[in-house]
Amino acid sequence: MAVIAASLFSSRAPEDLISLPYKTPLIKRQNNAETVLFIGDEHLQDISKYLKYIEKKLKRQEPEASVGIISYTGLGMHRVISILESLDPFPAMVIYYGNQQELFEKKFSLDDIVVLRKNLGRFQQSLTRKLLFVFPWLKLFVYQSYHSPIALKENIEIAPQSLAVSETVHYLATAYQLYEFELKLLYNMIKQKGSQLVLLTTPLDLQSPQVKNCIDSMPPKLEETLKKLTEMTENGEIEKAYGLSKGIMLKYNGIAELYYLHGKISELLNKREEALDAFKKSKIYSCQLYAGNPVFNQIVRNFAMEQSIPFFDFSGYLEEKYLNNKKTLVKGHPTKKNLITLIQSLNIIIDNVLYKN
Repeated sequence: MAVIAASLFSSRAPEDLISLPYKTPLIKRQNNAETVLFIGDEHLQDISKYLKYIEKKLKRQEPEASVGIISYTGLGMHRVISILESLDPFPAMVIYYGNQQELFEKKFSLDDIVVLRKNLGRFQQSLTRKLLFVFPWLKLFVYQSYHSPIALKENIEIAPQSLAVSETVHYLATAYQLYEFELKLLYNMIKQKGSQLVLLTTPLDLQSPQVKNCIDSMPPKLEETLKKLTEMTENGEIEKAYGLSKGIMLKYNGIAELYYLHGKISELLNKREEALDAFKKSKIYSCQLYAGNPVFNQIVRNFAMEQSIPFFDFSGYLEEKYLNNKKTLVKGHPTKKNLITLIQSLNIIIDNVLYKN
């Protein structure tokens, strides 16, 4: 009877039972039993030299405390989870920072987008999750198999994909859904380990001109207008350029290059709120797979608020400074002053979460 019960009931969360389009190798890392572990893509390197200040403060509470960091190019959420699963002992706190290289490694094929969306959609159904919690074997009937599952190698392979515009749009939309689900996996795994998760948003170089329009061919009239806007801006005809870009955006929606130009023009007129909105849209509507995208930050914000996870909106903080204090947006990397503010904020979060409960 006990054997039958064990086969029917499972302590695994429904999230752990979903079929995913990739298989991540077990990535082992020598664990130094850190108290606080920072993990994320190469953006995390910006704060690496300041972690000694966090460790110094930690040692006042706990002399044996230590701070560790795992960060490298293309470290996506799927690999973050795999690395953390291998740690024993597990850190008391995990701080996740650096979500702008999720698309560096191919995790699913175009052939499997429909299946992946169906599987993620079925997971969202409350009844499905309840049934899987009680009868985990039902996953064989709930989730579909993939046509071209990807076996990822131990080392990240960053291989740019050549996709048509329509394919890129579907690929991006699916990647956002998958990232949101993986974030849930991360949270549940850390919670099950009895540890604490802290989330951060990652500042983006929103003013970078690296955008790619998500259209197969540029309408001749629009192409001519974009050239005219550039010329007017260079010639100092800013007010005229603003009126033209404002009007043309009503006719053409979702053109990344147009949003970028409107952002530049609005900033020259000190219309910072409008400039920030346009710069963000230029990245959101861009079909550039290997550039930063505000959507990943928004997913982190929403999830942190939904789950009441300790959180510092570093990207939002810098954007507010841009709006209120007329500071420039991040260009490449955050300044030393801003990074010190981040460290100070993290010290407060760590102290409140680990030592004041």
